[in-house]
Amino acid sequence: MAAIFQGMQNILTKQFYATNKSSPPPESEQKKSPFQHQRLPIEPAKTLLEIPSRQTLIKNWPTRMSFSEENYANHCQPLLDNFVEFTQQLPETLTSYYAHTGGLIDHALERTDTALTLVRGYFLPDGSESSPLTEPQTLWIYAVFSASILRGIGKIITEFRIDICNQHGQVSQQWQPYNGSMLSLDSHYQYHFLKPQPDAFKRRNTLLLARQLMPAEGFRWITSNSEVLRIWQALLDEDDRSAGSFGHVISQADADAIARSWQQTAVTDLVDIDSDFAGFLDNVEDRIDPHSHEDNEGKFLADISDWIRRQLESGELLINRQHLFAVAGGLLITSDLFRLFVQNYPEYQALQSMQTAFGSGQGLISAGLQGDLATFIHTQDGTKVSGVVLNNPHLVLPQTFKQAQANGQVQTITAQEFSQQSSELVAVTSAAATVHQKISPTGQLETQTSSSAPTVGRSRFAPFG
Repeated sequence: MAAIFQGMQNILTKQFYATNKSSPPPESEQKKSPFQHQRLPIEPAKTLLEIPSRQTLIKNWPTRMSFSEENYANHCQPLLDNFVEFTQQLPETLTSYYAHTGGLIDHALERTDTALTLVRGYFLPDGSESSPLTEPQTLWIYAVFSASILRGIGKIITEFRIDICNQHGQVSQQWQPYNGSMLSLDSHYQYHFLKPQPDAFKRRNTLLLARQLMPAEGFRWITSNSEVLRIWQALLDEDDRSAGSFGHVISQADADAIARSWQQTAVTDLVDIDSDFAGFLDNVEDRIDPHSHEDNEGKFLADISDWIRRQLESGELLINRQHLFAVAGGLLITSDLFRLFVQNYPEYQALQSMQTAFGSGQGLISAGLQGDLATFIHTQDGTKVSGVVLNNPHLVLPQTFKQAQANGQVQTITAQEFSQQSSELVAVTSAAATVHQKISPTGQLETQTSSSAPTVGRSRFAPFG
């Protein structure tokens, strides 16, 4: 297995070197950002994790995971240290959720905190905070913990160009992530956002970087159980169907974390968040235009997500009817629905198109083979519709909602059921028996066989049914 990982890493490293030259990226490949070329100090894990808001999140994790101090020190703390030293104070996105300095770390920690709550509630439905987990359950919760921390880490390769420099901004080299963290390379770094690349490339890099950042003890524990390893890899690959219940857990936790971030989209909130990192931003209010769309993109995403959720909740909108379609890898939001939203929120009338509104996707919108965002599908009656694919439907789905089936009937389903069926669209299936596997609340693997499978078109973005 180590040889396979090394071979894949060598291939992707060559591709990374080929597409990220030592000279600054062309202006066409750089996103205009108030933080572009921002110079930040390279810091050790202890400094990065001692921020009070981060300590508040992680201090109770050993108890919630039923880990002894020794086990947490051997399996969890090294992963946290490796992760934060690797990501440093990079933002998660350019102008959307967790766009502040250090947003990538904060997003991972808040997602993981919610994921631990959800998975503990799955194992212990009575909600007991003091009841210890069994040994099989602790292995599963470690798999969820580590996958949640490392989710999307491949964006370091695909979305950033990072230059190592001294305190005066003199660049000495471009950082090559597969060679290890920035520590000891120099005193500071500065970053640029790159044009989006295919989502599949990001996920493949996530798998390789996860192996690189996992502590030896933790990785050995994961690989000691082939089913845990399989689901752990599916979680890192953002394959909810293969990951089963735990895929739903992390996707829901991620959606909850993003929604909380969207509540802090005002410029004053952004400045407050960055106040924890005194000295990193000077005169931030002079760099941000509160009237520009880019600086209020989080508000737009929060508004349209909340509006879609309420429309689904009330039954005004149905999945697979007119405006919303279940497709491979997520939920297609049509251009017509965007125009309907703008009618209800006239302050967004200045946005010219769906693609303009969603910017570069900020990791929420699935990018195609060329990094493009627009998607076209043909509905059951042959109508061609266009829009963008939201890769985490939990951002807009209520607990239950209605969906039209291929036979014309309308069915009420849950967000978890939708997540699993949407993932099934990635592969073409037949009417032959299909095997479904899930983890029981006791931590055991259960297998169920179904004689029917959904009918799926052969296009990657074919609608469900």
